[in-house]
Amino acid sequence: MFDSTEYIKFIINSQARNLPLFYFLINTHGFSIENMNGLRSTKDHVKRRIEQSIYREELKDTGSWAFQKKKEFRDSFLKLKEIGADLSDDDIKYASIAIRTIDESFIKDNQNYFMSWLRNVFDNRYQSIGKNITADVKKAICYVDEVLFKQEYLNKK
Repeated sequence: MFDSTEYIKFIINSQARNLPLFYFLINTHGFSIENMNGLRSTKDHVKRRIEQSIYREELKDTGSWAFQKKKEFRDSFLKLKEIGADLSDDDIKYASIAIRTIDESFIKDNQNYFMSWLRNVFDNRYQSIGKNITADVKKAICYVDEVLFKQEYLNKK
């Protein structure tokens, strides 16, 4: 079984960013970073993640090709269309950004859909896509993690 406490320690003590946090926080004993044993200190980047919503993005009409791609993916997600992981690297990037523009209540109502798509991309494409695109995938994962689990963490803290 996966040890959530060890994962949280890794996040706090590493330079890694854009890693899901709240799911693991609600699965640790004590539900509070400050109460966890074996931590030297709480890193500012983790405190900021807990205090602020940093992954939400607005879809701004710039008239660009990139805007059109993000809008197309956002519309497809809102219609719960089947979107495979066999996309181009750029399309994975635009789809990942599009997820972060979707309203929290829609993500919550369709959490299995979004988690399934992200898991599919992560399992089947993550190792083969470029580093700048993996950052967008991780941000989408963090946004869904925040939407689904942050309030539960704050309520139990």
